[in-house]
Amino acid sequence: MENTVIIDRVTKQYKKCTAINDVSATIRGPVIYGLIGKNGAGKTTLLKMIGGIASPTLGKISVGTKKPAGVLIETPGLFTHLDARDNLLIKMRMTGIGGEAEADRLLEKVGLSGVGKKKAGAFSLGMKQRLGIALALVGDPDLILLDEPVNGLDPEGIVFIRDFLKELRSEGKTIIVSSHLLGELSKVSDRYGFLENGRLIKELNATELNHEDSSVFSLSVDMTATAADILIKEGYKVSVEGNLILIREKEERASRALAAVLSGGIVVKEFKKYEVALEEFFLAGGAEQ
Repeated sequence: MENTVIIDRVTKQYKKCTAINDVSATIRGPVIYGLIGKNGAGKTTLLKMIGGIASPTLGKISVGTKKPAGVLIETPGLFTHLDARDNLLIKMRMTGIGGEAEADRLLEKVGLSGVGKKKAGAFSLGMKQRLGIALALVGDPDLILLDEPVNGLDPEGIVFIRDFLKELRSEGKTIIVSSHLLGELSKVSDRYGFLENGRLIKELNATELNHEDSSVFSLSVDMTATAADILIKEGYKVSVEGNLILIREKEERASRALAAVLSGGIVVKEFKKYEVALEEFFLAGGAEQ
């Protein structure tokens, strides 16, 4: 059970809003777990509960480590009038963990050893993210929670975060990292959870993700509504956008859908394949549940 997070039927309500709705998952480390969802899906709320910042309304979260989780949620809480080293030393004094040598080690680890006395308020966004990660690593936690860590970063910053996550995993740590960009997390994550409207709608490991067909087929016909009705009655996953029918199926099944439309006497103007972002595919209900 060491380095394992167990989320057992967790619900979080804020007055009339249900931010997390009956979510269960087991995350066994060391691993990079990518939490995918659109803005407002509940990613930040779930991370706060795993990190002990918020409590579930219903259900239970068990974390198999004696050390507190390292947390970087939303924006780093920095003392902007202090330099990077002093920011770290203040947290170390507050927690009673580490000292000057450890602060220097963490600054070197995140690539900030050369910033000297520059005030944190003058840092670039990427530098602030690096310092926020260093703060999360105070106490050498086994579990690290990062909320949208690449959001707004330049390519250099994104590559740094990507490589750093892999390094932390190689040290035996479990990292749960949220994003609305599956394409970025797919470069580092071992397992994925897809959140939509507070529900965990699907989990995949990296191998399963690579085997999923994320194709969407666009169908243009002379009778859009009639063709859509035929496909819906046949059980195909379709949606109508303007004069187009979007068929969210694997290629073989999409071909059968086309045949069903043709057999209904409908004139097909165009049928072609689109590659969409994987997060759009899953969160639009394209993958089988």
